[in-house]
Amino acid sequence: MALALSARSKADDSEMMSSMKRTTKTYTYKQDGSGNITRECHTKVDCGEDASIKAMRRFEEQIRVLQDDYESEQHLRRRVEREKQDLQMQILSLTERLTQAEGGAECQLDINRKREAEMAHLRKLLEEVHSESEHNIHELKKRHQQAMMELQEQIESVARSKDKVSKEKSKLQVEIESLLAQMEVFSSEKTTVRKTIERLEVQINEHNCKIDVMCKELTAVTSERNSLKLSNDESNRKLNDMKIAIESAGLDKNKVASQLLSAESRIVALETQLKSLSVEIHDYKETRIELEKQLSHFKNDGLDWKKKYENEARMRIEDVDTLRKKFGAQVADLQDQLDAVLSKLKAMEQAKNRLQMEVQTLIKDLEISQSTVKEFQSKLNISEKRSEDLAIKLREMTNMYEKADNEVKARGQELIRLSNDMDRLKMDNGVLLKDRSKLEDECRMLKAELDSIKRQLHAAEQENRKLGHDREELARAFKDADAEEAPWRQPKLFLQKDDEFNATKKKLMVEIESLTARLHDTENRLKNEVEKIKKKMAVTITELEMSLDSANKSNVNFQNVNKTQATQIMELTSMYDSACKKLDVTVGDASALNKKVSIVETELQSLRSAHGGLDNARR
Repeated sequence: MALALSARSKADDSEMMSSMKRTTKTYTYKQDGSGNITRECHTKVDCGEDASIKAMRRFEEQIRVLQDDYESEQHLRRRVEREKQDLQMQILSLTERLTQAEGGAECQLDINRKREAEMAHLRKLLEEVHSESEHNIHELKKRHQQAMMELQEQIESVARSKDKVSKEKSKLQVEIESLLAQMEVFSSEKTTVRKTIERLEVQINEHNCKIDVMCKELTAVTSERNSLKLSNDESNRKLNDMKIAIESAGLDKNKVASQLLSAESRIVALETQLKSLSVEIHDYKETRIELEKQLSHFKNDGLDWKKKYENEARMRIEDVDTLRKKFGAQVADLQDQLDAVLSKLKAMEQAKNRLQMEVQTLIKDLEISQSTVKEFQSKLNISEKRSEDLAIKLREMTNMYEKADNEVKARGQELIRLSNDMDRLKMDNGVLLKDRSKLEDECRMLKAELDSIKRQLHAAEQENRKLGHDREELARAFKDADAEEAPWRQPKLFLQKDDEFNATKKKLMVEIESLTARLHDTENRLKNEVEKIKKKMAVTITELEMSLDSANKSNVNFQNVNKTQATQIMELTSMYDSACKKLDVTVGDASALNKKVSIVETELQSLRSAHGGLDNARR
């Protein structure tokens, strides 16, 4: 692998060097005086800085790869050396056993004839040793079984703790799902609130259109009033002329006086009607001022809403088209109404022309106008108070709207915080899963170690069986040994086997103790981690509950604000309806005035005819 990588690195180096260099050749041709032509070649080699940087990066990557390969090769070599040492140790132990077995067999064959008397005593000793070894083996088996039982109990306790953790995790997942459902409910409520706000905006636009129509009608009424004033001035002039003519006439004063008294009474009635009309016009002016103020406020609100919801209006072009059609129909109806009003105005102008002869009534109107001015001032004060009340209400509406907007923003921030909490919980869940995988790996390692210990115990049992078999063979072989040389000697094989047995026993005890210590450590770690996780989840649950309570409170407040806004909108609609009714009443009064004006015109014509008869009689 290293050679292949070095070859690849050399090839890459050559490619990089070839890519880094850029040669430029320039040929110059010169001609001598004798006619000979000489050629000169100039070569330039340019090395790019970018290519050198790329080459350095590639070299660094190749060095890293080679270092990784070198570390992996060292690791493999160490592993092979360890395995080699283990195999050498096993080979040495096997050779020692073979040599010992061969030496024992030869000694047994040589001494079998001499040690027949000694074997009886050796049999007794062997039987005692065998019984002791069996007793020791039995005790070791019992201890091993007890250790295995304890390990199984510890493993079961760990499994129970894992089950508890999984149950708690499932509960937390259920709670998280419930929180997500509540979040969806909040989002649906938010969409409904937006829809209601859009409906209210549409209603406000309709009211604005109606208010514009009312303003136009008020302007028309004011223009009519101005024209009436001009006609009254002209009639005053004509009345003065008529007075001069009457003074010059001087005949039939009594008749004319009686007729004038009747005309004056009629004129007084007309003056009262004009006063009522002026009062109504003043009311219309006040309503116009109020409506203009409301219009200015609604226009400002409409501009704000327009800026906020232009994007949504673009998305709803079809609804706008339908509304345009509706408003077009309404505009056509309003134009028809305007045409009718214009026809009525023409009739009023004709009535004004007829009322030019009523000069005396205008003189009395001046006296009455002063009283009416006072009444108008009182009404103006009342209207100003009403306008101030409306301004206060509008300010309250704006404050409520700002509060609602702030609450919506706070609710959005709370939603963002809840989403962040959800992300944190997901991260904690991932950490718990990683810890769980680590614990599972540790349990697998412990199980593998237990299996290896079981195998070692099985190998030790097999070795004990072999020793028992060897002892039986030795007992059979030592039947022929002598009784004099045997008592002070002890076979080397027994001593070696006992040492090996004690060494294996110690190793097993050490491994069992290490396993128990590891199990205790793992249990303590699991308990600590579970407690930490419980505390964290309890804190997060309390935070989520607090956020839910605050969200519910803000939702209730927002609903109350919506209710108050709906009531205020209903009040405004009722005020608008009352204004419309008043306009209808004024239209009816105008029609009645037209009728009265026609009656007055007929009476004036009769007076003119009588005046003409008097003039003829005077002549």
